[in-house]
Amino acid sequence: MAGPQTGHRRSGESGLVQRVRARLAALPIDGVPSLVVGVSGGIDSLALAGVLAELSRQEVVTVVAVHVDHGLRPESGDEQVEVADQARALGIEFQAEKLAPNVRERHPGLGLEEAARRERFAALASVARWRGVDAIALANHEMDQAETVLLHLLRGSGPHGMSGMAEWNVRPVPWWETETGDGSAAPIAIWRPFITEPREYLEYFVSGLGLRPIIDPSNGSSEFRRNRIRHELLPLFEDISPGSTAAIVRYAQLAAAEDSYLASVVDTHIGSLVDRDGHMIAGRLVDLDVVLQRRTVQTWLQSKLSAGVEVSQERIDAVRALGLSGHGGSKVQVGSGWQVLRLRGLLRVERRSETKPMTSGARG
Repeated sequence: MAGPQTGHRRSGESGLVQRVRARLAALPIDGVPSLVVGVSGGIDSLALAGVLAELSRQEVVTVVAVHVDHGLRPESGDEQVEVADQARALGIEFQAEKLAPNVRERHPGLGLEEAARRERFAALASVARWRGVDAIALANHEMDQAETVLLHLLRGSGPHGMSGMAEWNVRPVPWWETETGDGSAAPIAIWRPFITEPREYLEYFVSGLGLRPIIDPSNGSSEFRRNRIRHELLPLFEDISPGSTAAIVRYAQLAAAEDSYLASVVDTHIGSLVDRDGHMIAGRLVDLDVVLQRRTVQTWLQSKLSAGVEVSQERIDAVRALGLSGHGGSKVQVGSGWQVLRLRGLLRVERRSETKPMTSGARG
């Protein structure tokens, strides 16, 4: 069901607050939504906290601001105190979280940025579950969405990756493998009400709050690929074709709609392509159009792999080729220690260490 009606436009209310009010009303939540909002103290999250604080005073939402101290910089503890003061000034409840040391070591094979992102999501999800809120609210905006789409493009992603971040998404957190489990967890809702908002709108809103945003020096570092896209690539695109950032975001919306439709088509027939043990029947792939072959293989792989394992479009095509013309005993590595083996006309997903010796006479 749709969320509560939040009333008509209020005199003197900013356009940003009005738009978030409308998005809030459209959420699939009964009653007054309750949110945990991640607040770093920077412009983006401070704008979201400010907007939600205004809506909270109107009693159309309840909000708890949560700051996650990654412990990666000496000043991070002082910044958490500043964020607590910001939340107090906005009139919303505040909760501080601090990550355990050695963030990067807990995520081998990942860069520091992605490792910290995962830990931050886990901390926010833990608070959200403990408090029993409806969703986590994040301040990702138009430029973040454009960066995400371009990052996926550079990784060779298919249509799903090109759809970028959804405004409303329900997913397990953690979605990656952990030392204590396979990464599976109860799904939690994530809401990004700023996903189509230009950053300059957020800057303008924050300028009227009377608060001083915290500047994270790592945001300007060229060490991170996302920063290079933000500071080098997107400005170049805007110079070549003004409005290109917004155009990329519109493309993401189109890709998301088409991706959703393609997923629904695959769902109707994928059951006929797998056996009772969940192995794919290779010979049946040939009956599908190449677009459906790719998406069916992708859907099947994601249902078999550990949560958080991403498979590139190039690896999906390799598995598809294995199904169409491979021989018994042939294998395709799909990443993160996983492989697809063709055996007796079936495609099987296995850990590399779990592969058993081939028996003589086995046929594809």
